[in-house]
Amino acid sequence: MTNLLPEKEKSILRQRQTEKIIMILGVVVFVGLFCLFLIFTSINIYLRGQVVSQEFSSDRIIKENKSPDFSTYQKIISDYNSDLAKIESFYKNQEYISSAINVLLGVSRPDNLYFTGFSFSLDSNDKSIKVSASGFSGTRDSLSVFEKNLKSEETIKNVYLPAESWVNQKDIKFSLTLEIKNG
Repeated sequence: MTNLLPEKEKSILRQRQTEKIIMILGVVVFVGLFCLFLIFTSINIYLRGQVVSQEFSSDRIIKENKSPDFSTYQKIISDYNSDLAKIESFYKNQEYISSAINVLLGVSRPDNLYFTGFSFSLDSNDKSIKVSASGFSGTRDSLSVFEKNLKSEETIKNVYLPAESWVNQKDIKFSLTLEIKNG
């Protein structure tokens, strides 16, 4: 097929065809950008909804945490944690305490002298054990003999019986403090 149009008409037709192609490409690019805008807008709306939802959830959780029940449970848990720390400390010091008890009970005691309570604390600096003990002695002489036995023991130092322990002649409730060298 031969084109019988003059060159001027051919160039006008080519120009119109180019304009149509440019117009079609422009519409395609515009539609693509518009779709991209819609996608980003929907993502933005979705994320804002999620943020509002999370804020609502966090506000609800904060309100629950301020409730009296939560405070009560938090205190109970705190008390249990404190008790566990004390238990852990006890187990760490258990070897020292058992050796201190062995030393203390290994000192010869008169027959009428009994212990009623012990308190132990570990001095971490020199690894000595500070012992506070209370007890009952039938006579002042028995208590005096026990004090001498404690002072003669090599691993025991700083034996102290307060003056109140020496006031009565018989049926004495005494307390004493001492240190036991560990190792």
